[in-house]
This record gives sequence, structure tokens and C-alpha cells, in this order.
Amino acid sequence: MTNHKEAITTTLTTQTCTHSQTRGLRSSVIISSYTEKGNLSIGSGNYFHIHGHRFILTAAHVVDGFKEFFVTERSGDVHVVEVMHIDNFRDIAILKIPTPLKFTKPIDYRPAKRVQVGKEVSYCGHPNQMYFTSYHGRISGLNNQYIIVDTFAWPGSSGSVIFNE
Repeated sequence: MTNHKEAITTTLTTQTCTHSQTRGLRSSVIISSYTEKGNLSIGSGNYFHIHGHRFILTAAHVVDGFKEFFVTERSGDVHVVEVMHIDNFRDIAILKIPTPLKFTKPIDYRPAKRVQVGKEVSYCGHPNQMYFTSYHGRISGLNNQYIIVDTFAWPGSSGSVIFNE
């Protein structure tokens, strides 16, 4: 199991954030997925609360095909989690947390009432071992059930949730 505490501590800096960036940062976790042979993959996820249940939402490809899963909080605390649901068509996975996280704030789930092209959005990801980094962009298009976002993305950002104000 990888300990990200030292890397997290050196990466975090004080910065001015929008409300959506703060929500993304406070709810973000690092997801470490291991194969049976011990190979590691790093992804992102966000801590949610809905109807009294707490869970991590991430991308299906972050956890699909892996055997062991851990989430790391900004504090460096590591927790074992298990995959409860994978939807490969929508590329969504739900991870079960055995106990509430101590240093990560869950988000009360609320779907966007209206999605508009040009609207500013943000997310917090962990690309290329740059842990808990906040990014912003804009909705650049809508295509049936997909929202097309113009923003930075790099391996390790997969699984981040996009937030609007």
C-alpha cells in the first residue's frame, strides 16, 4: 500500500478558491487500486452523502479489473473501501466506506437544475502525483446524455466529479 502523506503535504498550498472549487477540494480523495500482482493505479473520487448513506463516487475505469482499493484523505489517512456498483456504460463506480472519513467533507448530492453551455465548472483531481489540485473550465457542449467540458485532464484526474456554483 502506498502512503501519499509526504507527497500530499508538499503539494497542498493555500490558494483563493471559488465555492465550487472548495466543494471539490474538501470532498476529494485519492483512489489507489491494486491488481492481484500488486500493480498500482491512481485515480480520483469524491465523498458524497445522500439519504443517510456515505459513499465515494468515481469512474468505473478507475476500479474495474482491480482487486484491492484504498482511499487517501488530504490528511494522509488511508481507508480500505470496496466496490459496491460499477456501471461501465456510464463509466461510474460507487465505493462503500466502512466508517465515515474524518478529514474529508461529504457533499450532499444535488443534480444541477440546468446545464448551460459556457457555464463555469471545476473539479479537484490528482494528476501525475500532483495531489489535491483544483482545475476549472467551461461547459463547451451538450450532446444527448453527455456534457462536454473544456478543461485540463491528465491521468490521475479520472473519477473527479465536476462541480458548478
